[in-house]
Amino acid sequence: MPLTKLNSASVIERLPIGSVLQTVQFSSTFDHEIDTGTYTKYTGTWTDVSGSSVASPTITCSSASNKVLILCESEAVPWENNSHNITQYQRIYRGTTAISRITTTRAYDYGGSGTLMSVSSVINHIDIPNSTSALTYELYFAKGTGDRAAIHGASITLQEIKG
Repeated sequence: MPLTKLNSASVIERLPIGSVLQTVQFSSTFDHEIDTGTYTKYTGTWTDVSGSSVASPTITCSSASNKVLILCESEAVPWENNSHNITQYQRIYRGTTAISRITTTRAYDYGGSGTLMSVSSVINHIDIPNSTSALTYELYFAKGTGDRAAIHGASITLQEIKG
């Protein structure tokens, strides 16, 4: 369910380029842990602002010339039991295509006894999908160094921007 959505073509036509046409928001509290360096889709159950469960964060643009602003926040939790260095990577995919830059969560323990880190990871990205089909955006993550990587909850806000 959109937080905002302009439906009137006559109103949308008069708006300047860069205007927000609709906003949808999704959140998940699921804890997903991995031990692989391969990018893995965060598989939390997403909930929209009305409390309805949805399979994935999705938005449908009213014009192929419009853009999508993606605002993603997640709790990244890499850890290592017996060494110095931990890294975890996060990025946004549209469908099966990686579209955002990679964000890195990293910590270093100079004592070498192990490290656990919990930090908010933020990805902001403008997508130019050239589509009026439903667009699905997903958070993917991978373990860099360390024993495991995790996402302990996330939120994704999608905004259709007039192009």
